Amino acid sequence: MILGMIGIQLSFSLKNSQWLLLLHFLYFLPFFGLGLLYREKLEKIDKGDNFIYFAIIFTIKLFIIYFTGNLTNYAPSNMMGFENFYLPYINGFLGIAFWLRVSKILVPALKNSKIVNIISKNTFAIMMHHMFGLFLVNCCWLVLATNFNFIEGFSIERFNSKLFYTYNPKNLSQFNIIYLISGIIVSLLINKVTIIVKNKINKKSKN
Repeated sequence: MILGMIGIQLSFSLKNSQWLLLLHFLYFLPFFGLGLLYREKLEKIDKGDNFIYFAIIFTIKLFIIYFTGNLTNYAPSNMMGFENFYLPYINGFLGIAFWLRVSKILVPALKNSKIVNIISKNTFAIMMHHMFGLFLVNCCWLVLATNFNFIEGFSIERFNSKLFYTYNPKNLSQFNIIYLISGIIVSLLINKVTIIVKNKINKKSKN
């Protein structure tokens, strides 16, 4: 926790991107440590009443919103948006605690779902490759916009300059589901191909 708080404090003055790797390492250490602690010790006793559990989380969060005056919006990827060195961890732990309990509640209904199991076992691959899936969707929009005049409002300039640019026809946010599905499917395909190639290389090396 001390190292993580030092990382946040340093982010206020170290704006150069050359420090980003170090700041990321420091910032995420407490989350990594708490994950290990939860897996080894806390998960066994995480069996309290759901109503009381969520009531505690929501009450603490409401107090935070009341005293800070707004909802927090952090950008750990750029180490920006932090108000101080401790509140990001309080909010982060509350959010994780919330989704851990939601996951426990959903387990009986989803534990045998093939789709959920595939996604849960390939989260690292999805994290690594989802941007390529988003890029492919933008390429499809680009083709439709430039060759068929099928859509309007697609920004070629932003497509060429913004990594996270997404286009929604008529500004309908519901179209983001296309990016979500593409990011997951493309990531899984890349991971599958990678595994096949690695297995073939390992098989040849053994022979």
